[in-house]
Amino acid sequence: MKLNKVIVLNGFRRVGKTYLLMHVAKELLKTNSRRQVVYLNFEDERIPLKTEFLTELIPTIEEMWGEAPKYLYLMKCNLFLIGVNGYEEYMINIIYVFLSQAAIRK
Repeated sequence: MKLNKVIVLNGFRRVGKTYLLMHVAKELLKTNSRRQVVYLNFEDERIPLKTEFLTELIPTIEEMWGEAPKYLYLMKCNLFLIGVNGYEEYMINIIYVFLSQAAIRK
């Protein structure tokens, strides 16, 4: 799968969005390492719902593993809409940084 773009999957509850994305991630793991396919679910209470977290996400992954992920799954991003001002701006920043890294890896 060669994509250099962001794909947003949204829809009604309980129609299989997560199932579909997890299936694609499982397929990607057949040809990519766990460090290249990163899954992050914002329902996890350990994740702070703060813009600083999003700002530092890619640099932190790079620091931990020495490289940026090829595929980044951000699940339940809508939870940032509750109580975090500037969510959209920071999500755009994450997308920009991720795509910039993808362009460098080519």
